[in-house]
Amino acid sequence: MKEDNSLKNKSFSEDRIFDYVKKFSFPRLCGTDGEKEAVDLTVKTFKEIGFDIDQIEKEPFEFSDFYSTMLVKLIGIISLNSLLIFVLAIYIYPLFTFVIIGVMSLIVFLIVKGLRHPEKKGFWTEYFGNALQATNVFVKIPAKSLSTEKAGNIIVSAHLDSKSQTFKTVWRIISYKIWLFCGLILGGFYIASILYIYNIVELNFLILQIGIWTLTILISFSNIVDILFL
Repeated sequence: MKEDNSLKNKSFSEDRIFDYVKKFSFPRLCGTDGEKEAVDLTVKTFKEIGFDIDQIEKEPFEFSDFYSTMLVKLIGIISLNSLLIFVLAIYIYPLFTFVIIGVMSLIVFLIVKGLRHPEKKGFWTEYFGNALQATNVFVKIPAKSLSTEKAGNIIVSAHLDSKSQTFKTVWRIISYKIWLFCGLILGGFYIASILYIYNIVELNFLILQIGIWTLTILISFSNIVDILFL
């Protein structure tokens, strides 16, 4: 693949990079007209930089929106229902709680297993997601002083699509951490409650109840935030 001389004169410029960012700052959700517009704009921008049309390659592909939308909602709904059952079961029949935990753990395991190959259609993708079309755009800048075989490939990538979220990513991370760590601690409280109920250990029942309900409220809040806003 030939090297365009105009590329040699392009030194790094913060202003130019910032202009590119502003140019692509519009809704570009996967599978929408905005994403198609971003693909066309990418090809046009590469041409402006100095690439010939035969150096610009487009690669269409298909993916499921299950992993970007339905997955978060599904886990949130499972978690909320689990919390309700856990709280009820701990007052009715504590050992039943562990049966529910086992069933929910199996569902989560199957979801995680499906995440290993998101590009392949599986049960979750087939029945709980929509197949969308998208396109990758890429170019190659040849090495200046080495052959292609010796130089290898350094990949620089960026998302053509934009995220479908209301708040900043940092709040999503905080929400997930609340869900994860409070869930782990809540599991410990449930075990402690069962040990107390069967007189295996002596514990303060009031502290156990306060801990369970506080953690339940925090986990419920994080799940509701994920479902409604993120």
